[in-house]
Amino acid sequence: MRESDGHEVVIGLDLGTTDIKAIVFDTGGQPVAHAVRPSDMTYGADGAAELDPEQVANAAEDALTEAVAGARRQGRAVRRIGISAAMHSLIPIGVDGAPLAPAMTWADLRPQPDAEALWRSPAGPEVYSRTGTPVHAMSPLAKLLWLRRAQPDRFQRAVMFAGLKEWLWRRWFGEWAVDASLASATGLYNLRAGQWDDGALALAGVTASRLPRIVPTTYARADLASGVAQRLGLDAGTLIATGASDGALANLGVGALDGRQLVMTIGTSLAARRGVTEPVTDPATRVFCYVLGAGYFVAGAASNTGGATLDWMYHNLLARWSGVAAPDGLSHALEEASHASADGLLFLPYIAGERAPLWSGETRGALVGLRAEHTAADALRAAVEGMLFNAVWLAGQAVDGAATPDAIIATGGVFKSPWIAQLAADILGLPLILAGDVDASTRGAALLADIAAGVHSWDKAGAVAAAWLTDAPRIKPNQEETARYQTKYRHFRALTAALAEERAL
Repeated sequence: MRESDGHEVVIGLDLGTTDIKAIVFDTGGQPVAHAVRPSDMTYGADGAAELDPEQVANAAEDALTEAVAGARRQGRAVRRIGISAAMHSLIPIGVDGAPLAPAMTWADLRPQPDAEALWRSPAGPEVYSRTGTPVHAMSPLAKLLWLRRAQPDRFQRAVMFAGLKEWLWRRWFGEWAVDASLASATGLYNLRAGQWDDGALALAGVTASRLPRIVPTTYARADLASGVAQRLGLDAGTLIATGASDGALANLGVGALDGRQLVMTIGTSLAARRGVTEPVTDPATRVFCYVLGAGYFVAGAASNTGGATLDWMYHNLLARWSGVAAPDGLSHALEEASHASADGLLFLPYIAGERAPLWSGETRGALVGLRAEHTAADALRAAVEGMLFNAVWLAGQAVDGAATPDAIIATGGVFKSPWIAQLAADILGLPLILAGDVDASTRGAALLADIAAGVHSWDKAGAVAAAWLTDAPRIKPNQEETARYQTKYRHFRALTAALAEERAL
């Protein structure tokens, strides 16, 4: 491994569906500059959730340009860039290289009937077992099924189907390439063969020639067109690594590669992930399994239920009826909820349908046990508890059949609230390591760029990331509270099962 200069910095660029972030890290892995631009998601009454590829690419370049300028003002030289991206986006590309439609994102619900029909058929569990991508509306496989059915002319006219990162990569390097991590989240990639899956392609009605070339997550180029490099403020020869998906990189960013620790992210949504060295699939629970690198995979489960549930509870119920919706109103409401008891209240947080653990867009939320003495703070407290009960369920699926993790590494904005972090430790019954404010996915992208450049090996990168958490706050569960919440969790599961049975009648 070669040593890096102390003035060198590496940038992690994250193409998220809410924000696009560029964070500059020094050789010690500390952030020294950053820039953020919004992703302008648009929603349709038909369930569409889309992004404009040009807007995303422009926002990414704006954020990157600002971050590079911030590094230069400090006398630092940007030598490497790694890219992270949200999974499951799909853009149909025409013969002229232009998008035929906006990018469908993971949140797009239009393919839901196609996904459900596929899962009910014998082919559904079979393709999942080969690809590790749950059969769900989120996956590009389901999106292709929908596009072929609902928009056959557009489907036929598309000469290429690609995601948002691949769109940006083509803009910079003139080639269609997809990293193995994002490819493994399409439902079209065979985990064990390491290539596009013939059976999945046949289901989708596409050939491999209409998909980008699969490259390793360490694939990198240093030949940006001079005009692009000049526009971004980069020196010629700056290495850009294609990187991986945001979820896989979040595990790398905190050094959770061997399964001993479970990474739980609660931001807008919720995910639980562990590192594995072999592909893992389970048709009973539909855990996902995505590539991080050669011999490194991330397995787990993702839920629609996260901070968005608390935001909905505040803005659509509490603030709307009280007539008060201050910009920081949710923070104040959560502080009040920290002193509430939610005695007898159970909240099922499935207001946006559900991916794992229920896998049904028809799943509904519920607030059960209301009495006259309950307050708005009690209801919000119940929403927090319901979100964390769902997190317990997800964590159980993510580690099913494996050893219980030593601790949970907590990332995401929800854990910034001290009482929610303590409550999470109590409900989960495991120590919680707070990863802090640094975005794990962008840090993982920066580390992957270091691996691509030969600065770190995989083992070294994981050790470096783990060392960053040495002084991170650790929260121990209160065993008495854990026992109390185990009882309430059993009631939560029983209620969920009862409502699911009622919907099936």
